Amino acid sequence: YSRTDGFLIWPAFVLAWIGLSVSEIIDLKEENFTWYNKQIKIGGEVFQFNRAIYDILKIYASTTTGWRKQNRVFQVKLVDVGYFLKPTVTQNSKKIPSQVTKKQIAAAFDRFNALYQEQENDAAFLSHQFVWRMGAFDRLSQLDSQTEGGIANATPKTISATYRTTANNRTKKLILAEYQIYKKKVAEVVK
Repeated sequence: YSRTDGFLIWPAFVLAWIGLSVSEIIDLKEENFTWYNKQIKIGGEVFQFNRAIYDILKIYASTTTGWRKQNRVFQVKLVDVGYFLKPTVTQNSKKIPSQVTKKQIAAAFDRFNALYQEQENDAAFLSHQFVWRMGAFDRLSQLDSQTEGGIANATPKTISATYRTTANNRTKKLILAEYQIYKKKVAEVVK
């Protein structure tokens, strides 16, 4: 999957990683971005992203054509329909595309997984939800290192905002238990 051919998987993947739901991803518009601050604003929430994600999103945003292979190689157009994600049509198509759908996001993950599984037999199945959770754990890891005394000392509100869920002590305990399992698995992989 070339990052310069407008494949839907790249923005879907990184937007899930920084915490956007599928609905937020498909409804995202250019005006939600503050590129110079590397931020996306949706409602009252602000989602930060790093330079690597910035590069992926900017490349996608500037892409107008790409190549696909399905029995043959052919060119597609990415069509601006008022949302950040752009549907594709074949180069000479007269079809007027509409907004990218949840189903198309799921299909992009499915196609990516099919190729990924061919390359890595024991690879994890990557869905929006899986990528979203791994991104949430990454954000919790950052919070853990930035909080004096570790993440256990963070308030339920801070933890819930990082994980994007309802804030209370019970939720904090559940999230921290999942986070500890995540940390243990990461430590095993790094060894």
